[in-house]
Amino acid sequence: MRKRPRLIVAGLMVLFATPGFCDVMEAGQRIIDKYNCTSCHTIGKEISGMVGPGLNQVNIRRTDEWLRTWLENPAAVKPGTFMPKFDWEAGEIEAVIAYLKQLAVPVDAGVILKETGSGAKTGRVLIEAYQCYACHKVADQPGRALYPDLTTVKQRRVASWEKIWLADPQKVKPGTFMPNFHLSEKAIQAIVDYLYQ
Repeated sequence: MRKRPRLIVAGLMVLFATPGFCDVMEAGQRIIDKYNCTSCHTIGKEISGMVGPGLNQVNIRRTDEWLRTWLENPAAVKPGTFMPKFDWEAGEIEAVIAYLKQLAVPVDAGVILKETGSGAKTGRVLIEAYQCYACHKVADQPGRALYPDLTTVKQRRVASWEKIWLADPQKVKPGTFMPNFHLSEKAIQAIVDYLYQ
């Protein structure tokens, strides 16, 4: 247990020593502040806007191309969205994407499963790692009200349906806003065990 904090500290030291890291973070923060993104989104450590999804882990859910398309014209991706179309200046979209990419923490579900085993406990760890509460209410996590409440999903859907959904949301509902996390069967089972306990 003592090794993890040392690894995290070492990782942060390498990150901050990476050429251009501080420039990316400063530029991104200026743009986030300019467009007041935290009025709707949580970005960084403090829980702020709760209207839209939390963006700390958005880069593990969405590709750069998807984010670029979304930021250029949100309504073209999701008609009726509350997300406004901004009059971006040259380079601002790329700077925001680079900034968000620096915030994301890679998730290796295989490692999590190996370290924690299986079952509901592992499911909770996976949900926290992927930050599912960025879009959903999940038990005591600070989730979003605009998306289905996963605390009560077992009252609406059977577990077998949830497994199919998590395996490939687009196959179940083409055009859904839910991304495909490409989860293994074991990871899906663990998440379902947690949601349906």
